Amino acid sequence: MTTTPTYSYRPAFGRGLAIAVAVVCALAVVVTLFQDGFTAAGAFAPWMLLVAWVVWALFWAPEVRVDDAGVHLVNVTRTLHLPWPSIRAVDTKWAFAVVTGWGTYTAWAAPAGSRRSGRQLSPGDVTDLPESTFGPGRSIRPGDSPNSPSGQVAMMVRRRLEELRRAGHLDDPRLETDKVPSRWHVESLAVGAALLLWGMLAVLL
Repeated sequence: MTTTPTYSYRPAFGRGLAIAVAVVCALAVVVTLFQDGFTAAGAFAPWMLLVAWVVWALFWAPEVRVDDAGVHLVNVTRTLHLPWPSIRAVDTKWAFAVVTGWGTYTAWAAPAGSRRSGRQLSPGDVTDLPESTFGPGRSIRPGDSPNSPSGQVAMMVRRRLEELRRAGHLDDPRLETDKVPSRWHVESLAVGAALLLWGMLAVLL
């Protein structure tokens, strides 16, 4: 199997939103400190940190990575590792999703596009799409539009799948484990729990 570059998708809007919210939360704590003093700011700070953490976990951290090993869905609470032999198809009805021998798994980072994004397509936009993108009459779903998050990721995954199949690497696909390989985001979840506990203690004390 030839080595190909890793593809990574993380929406720019999510990163911008996370930065904006973090800045607003920091300013809110500073204003509280100057207006109401250290005690009030200390009780307010953990809640602002919790808000910033939630937005980071929902809109910054999620990602889809595609490499020689397979497709990796970095979602809010855990990361799913989907090897190429396990992948049967790609779906984009509601978001980018991978249909595997273990089940179907959805990427939080790549929601489907609106019907408007599909209507705005020109013939040139669909020229280079993988053949497995098209339905009857060479139609495509709004979620398959290369202008949508789900469509951008689906295009890369389908293209890689078709290359591997043509090369014969997936002629005899087998699942190496009984369950999908995954890793829970223990550190991130622990941070959220600690901030919540800190905020509750600050209110009570």
